[in-house]
Amino acid sequence: MSMIRRSPFFDAFDLLDDVRRHFDGILPTERQFDWPERNGPQLVAPRVEENDEEIRLFVEAPGMTAEDIHIELDGQTVNIRGERKIEAPEGMRAVRRERSTMRFERSFRIPNQVDPDQVEARFEHGVLTVVLPKRAPAAPRLIPVRAA
Repeated sequence: MSMIRRSPFFDAFDLLDDVRRHFDGILPTERQFDWPERNGPQLVAPRVEENDEEIRLFVEAPGMTAEDIHIELDGQTVNIRGERKIEAPEGMRAVRRERSTMRFERSFRIPNQVDPDQVEARFEHGVLTVVLPKRAPAAPRLIPVRAA
């Protein structure tokens, strides 16, 4: 007969479950597992990709809609903010909430070569994609010199 060793982490998780069950009976029902909202904006982890024609910026924003996200292009800076509010439907009250309101703000410096009039954004399946097309490089031109 072989012995099965038990990890000490299981004991810690059992203890946490006991504490959670204890507090379930003390806390009011509508506040059970209601994670506290953070006071400030949360960080999002963007992904940036680039090729010769454009720069693409991807930001994951699960649970948000296109109306929850605001993008501003200010000179060489792209500012992105979003806010997801979790509210119970009218006539209902939350009994258990494990998702909370989320806010985020991020700013990105972009190179001069981006054409600000061609910037596009789309939001699909919880991922914001901002496409920043690059300007065509200026072709060298010959400048004539006039005699005075």
